[in-house]
This record gives sequence, C-alpha cells and structure tokens, in this order.
Amino acid sequence: MKILAICTNTNQELVLQSIEAIDKIVKINSSQYYALFSLKRAEHYVQKLEKGSLYCLSRWLFSEAEKNKSMNFLDLYTKMLGLNHPAKLDVSGSIPVQKEDYSNTILIYPESNSFTDKEISNDFWIKIAEDLKSMGFNILFNAKANTYAHFKTIFLPMLEQIKMAQSCRYVIGMRSGFSDILAINDVKNHLVIYPKNIHFNTITREQQEKEFKRAFVMGADKIFEENMYRITSLKMFNDSAVEHQFTGPELLQQAIKDFVSKPKSRNFNQG
Repeated sequence: MKILAICTNTNQELVLQSIEAIDKIVKINSSQYYALFSLKRAEHYVQKLEKGSLYCLSRWLFSEAEKNKSMNFLDLYTKMLGLNHPAKLDVSGSIPVQKEDYSNTILIYPESNSFTDKEISNDFWIKIAEDLKSMGFNILFNAKANTYAHFKTIFLPMLEQIKMAQSCRYVIGMRSGFSDILAINDVKNHLVIYPKNIHFNTITREQQEKEFKRAFVMGADKIFEENMYRITSLKMFNDSAVEHQFTGPELLQQAIKDFVSKPKSRNFNQG
C-alpha cells in the first residue's frame, strides 16, 4: 500500500513532508479538496474500500476494526495505514530558528475544534492569565481571535507554533489536535485540559459511543468518559504531559497554579 497525502496550503505541506510513511504529497486548492471526498455518516464503515477510489482517512472506513480492536488512536491509525508501530513525526529540520526568548513565557491555547471548549469561559482564561502574570510569567495566547483582554495573541503557521511551544517555560491548553502535535514533538512542561463531557463535536454522542465500541477496546467497568481518556490520552505517544479533567473553575485554577509551581509532577490529574 502507498499513501498519498492531499493538502491545501504550504503549512500543511511542510508538516506532511516530515512524515516518512507518506509516499507522495499533492497540494490543491480548497474547493478541489472538498470536492474529492464524500464521507457522510457512520454507515460508511460497513462498505468495502475499492481500489482506485479516493477516501478521506477516517476510522469509519476501517472495516477490519471490529475484529482487530485498538487501545488508542495511534494504535488504530497505525493499523489502518499498515505502519510500523509507533509511527514517527520529526519536524525539527523544517522549523526556522526562533530569535525571541520565551524562557519565561507561558503559552496558552484555550480553543479546541475536536472537543467542546465552552465549559471554560474566556473570563476564566483571562483571570488565570492575570494570576500567572502576577507570579512573574509572560503570557501569550495561541488563538485566531484577540478576545483575551490586553494579553498578546498570536496564531502562527504550525511549524512555527511547534518551535515556539518547545521554547516556552510552560504550555497550557484544551485537549485538541494541537495537543497531539505538541506531544509528538516532545514539548515539555505541558498541561492538557480535558472537558468534563468529552465527546467529539463532529458527531453525536450516540454515534461516537457506537463507533468506539466497534473500533476500540473498552473497559467493561469504565464509564464512557473514562474510556475516552484512555483512548485519547497523550500517553499513546509516550508523552509526559500532565492531563487534567475539568470539573470546575476553582479546581482547575488551583491545578494550573500547582503545575507551574511543581513542573516535575507528571501524573494524570482528575478532579
């Protein structure tokens, strides 16, 4: 099997070039990209893949998943693509050298497209940023819109974001695809916050529970959220990030303060 990666911009192309398993990369415009695929709903996983057809890479299409259940997402996609486990990503040679000093900076990425980030308000992030600033840190938000009061907000190309995160004193953010990228690139002093009600925004909870029971090993004595933490945990990359489940602003505020005070604490946090 050969892997063809299709992207729409140079930022994506540079990241894809760092993945050894990809055989060829083609860059096209967005309208052409979305016209290529027609992935509709979960019933697609009962269909057989046909040689010569294009499919959007999705676990829905992995018909063998039910007979070969996975422990986490890395395990699943490694099986789908026939890769050696674990798959590696190295973007270090593609990243421009940063001249700025971020050694006393805390990078906060408060937004997520995969999971809901609405449980935590902008006001909370501004308040915690104020608290961290009073502790002597410089604060930088990674977000598309500048909605975090007077704090500086940036949204760089992915490779530059990775390099900046590697240079920061601490990195704190909502569980998202960006969390995966940082974990793969071994970003240190990383605190990742999971929402209390953890399910993907792209499908209903009912669809997600059905698909996850089909594709993943589910602990019979665990509730759905507990299985989700294990399936999506950054520990699949052998990462050392602290992972915290949001159950309320006061507990999260204290967890963040403890994190920046005790950087060597690497345990899974819940509460």
